[in-house]
Amino acid sequence: MGIISVNQRLINGFTLLELIVTLAIVGITMSIAVPSLGFKVDENRVIGAAEQIYQDLLYARSEAVKSNSDITLSFTQNSSWCYGINATGVCDCGSAGSCTINGKNKTGSYEDYSNTSLTVSSNINGANFDPSRGVIEKTNSPVTGSITITGVNVSATINMNVLGRPSICSNDFSKYPSC
Repeated sequence: MGIISVNQRLINGFTLLELIVTLAIVGITMSIAVPSLGFKVDENRVIGAAEQIYQDLLYARSEAVKSNSDITLSFTQNSSWCYGINATGVCDCGSAGSCTINGKNKTGSYEDYSNTSLTVSSNINGANFDPSRGVIEKTNSPVTGSITITGVNVSATINMNVLGRPSICSNDFSKYPSC
């Protein structure tokens, strides 16, 4: 008789109490997982933006030396930030096709990295990569500066040294050295 009742229970499914306990466990697990997931999304946005700007700066520097011509950096800092890198002077990163190198669009914006903000040192905005040395110059003088991407809870900074080489640092991510 005991075997029959076990088989009948398997056929009938879960009891109401078992269903409530299962839903409670799933609810508790989700309430723990969802906030940490949101934090990870914020982290990934900041890392993605910082890495993209870093790669575009390396590309611009190498193109300046390769093509033996100035490459200009243009940044717009507001709630709808953007940046552009151009071979023919300052460009408007908000206008399609305005910022190009060798016919390739070289822009980035908040649209790809929502809930982030951009802060740029004034001496970098409008500066050029010098073609002979690969350094960043403004009015024929080498400059240094930084570009900071900030998310809801984290930030990363791209520093430009006097030799024109970018590096990423952050006090929030262990994958980068501290600033």
